[in-house]
Amino acid sequence: MAATPSPSKDSLTPPPPSTALLPRIKESNVKEIETRGVHVYGWGLRTWHWVTAGCIVTLAITGYLIGSPLPSIGGEASDHFMFGTVRFIHFSAGQILAVAFLLRLLIAVTGGYGMAHWYPRVEPPIPVGPDFKVAGTPEQIERGRYLVSFSCGGCHSQKQDFNPPLSGGTDMSVDIPIPIGAVIVGNLTPDGPLKDYTDAQLFRTIRHGVNRDGKKLAFMSNLTIREFSDADIEAVIAYLRSQPPANHPERGGDRLNFIAMVMFGAGMFPAYQPGERSIAAPPAGATPEYGRYVATLGDCRGCHGGDMTGGPPGPGPVGPNPRPYVSGLTFDQFRQMLRTGVRPNSIKLAALMPWQAAARMTDDDLLAIYTYLRAPVSK
Repeated sequence: MAATPSPSKDSLTPPPPSTALLPRIKESNVKEIETRGVHVYGWGLRTWHWVTAGCIVTLAITGYLIGSPLPSIGGEASDHFMFGTVRFIHFSAGQILAVAFLLRLLIAVTGGYGMAHWYPRVEPPIPVGPDFKVAGTPEQIERGRYLVSFSCGGCHSQKQDFNPPLSGGTDMSVDIPIPIGAVIVGNLTPDGPLKDYTDAQLFRTIRHGVNRDGKKLAFMSNLTIREFSDADIEAVIAYLRSQPPANHPERGGDRLNFIAMVMFGAGMFPAYQPGERSIAAPPAGATPEYGRYVATLGDCRGCHGGDMTGGPPGPGPVGPNPRPYVSGLTFDQFRQMLRTGVRPNSIKLAALMPWQAAARMTDDDLLAIYTYLRAPVSK
């Protein structure tokens, strides 16, 4: 009977999968895919688990010693306080375990509350129909170019320098000292996600801070860009459609973790509110009303507060009340300060102050803001 040949080492190695069945991955993305790591449990939850486990083991050991004490040690009792030490460790472990349990319960409740309010999708109304199409006139494109130059460009420009292309990719969560996940701004050129949006869907995104599927956007839902007039939103859309493609991979989106949900549930982030259905801009001019609108266009009110008297406390940067300081400046000093980033006393503005945005505004719009900041605060 002929011997059956043993299989060779090569014959035991499974053949590589057919490349026809593998998704095509661009070479530029391979490194990112290989190095990306995901922690199923964050450091906070892992620490809680180990503290809880340690307390339970400590309670078990000390509880046994309390129930079955070791043989008595001779000598004066005051010289040997071992049993008292065991009791102290036992009760301390119990108190730590109770606090850890209550803390976990509080986090679960607030996190669940945050998730219940954040994840449901919404479709707020807009003043245009689903077949709405922006005309894209030269006047609209030019107006949109001006608005985007000091608003959208601060986050969506490739280098965050307000210059095109608006290819996105920046993680805005790095400005928050608490690890809430990632908030990556998207590519706003025609080869980004906007190619899959209708003009009506894009209008809703800007006005209400939701994507085309009704999912809330972490930063967009809290920016004053939602208070742009209907005409200015149309101008922004016209300009975004007119840009050349950035030839960058599509990127952007929110990847919020449970810590972010806890902060939403605890009220540390503003609760989502839909924008107004329709908004008209006040007449242009050096008036407090139009100045407030220009401060809205530049998102000045996003940091310095709704009435520009100082931003509310929060996890991110908070702008001070600029009114007292501006009241002591002439318009030329105010304009020069926002054009150069340097105060009249030669001291630079704070690093977080995006004066480069204001530097792109016209003199007329800066005069409107100046008038608004020197006017009495409306009640």
